[in-house]
Amino acid sequence: MTIFELIRQEVTAEDAAKIYGLEFGRNGRARCPWHNDHHPDLKFLSSGLCYCHACHKSGDAVALTAQMLGVTPKEAAERIRHDFHLDAPTTNRPDPTASAKVQQRRDERDKERRRWGYLCDVVHQADAELRRFNMETAWDNPRFVAVLKARARADEQLNVMWETLQNERVR
Repeated sequence: MTIFELIRQEVTAEDAAKIYGLEFGRNGRARCPWHNDHHPDLKFLSSGLCYCHACHKSGDAVALTAQMLGVTPKEAAERIRHDFHLDAPTTNRPDPTASAKVQQRRDERDKERRRWGYLCDVVHQADAELRRFNMETAWDNPRFVAVLKARARADEQLNVMWETLQNERVR
């Protein structure tokens, strides 16, 4: 198995985009690095690839990373391997347990992404609701206090998840 095959199994283009700093719009799309994109046109597909509706370029995590960082695909693959802590196999023989491990990692990543998304939604909805209150009388309203507490809890959990992610990246 080559490093490119390993990355295609382990890392989606969306994962790479998030780690290497692409900003996402509300529709889950990002600004395309292949052209001077003013509106988020880069869509991330369930197959792990990305596709730009404006310039019609597409690619996997390696191609996207190479374009974003201005490096060769080989350099991008090595960077992804390092940043995502992927161990390149030393032989070309497939590990019989590899697909189960890959699926388990994907499931864990998907669960974490859903949790992150849910917590972000809680924060955004709480912010929207808090803006509707009259600040002079807000503290007397039990709903205001409840929304404020929910936002604080979600914010705290997001901070814990972020710290965990940063600590994993350092290792």
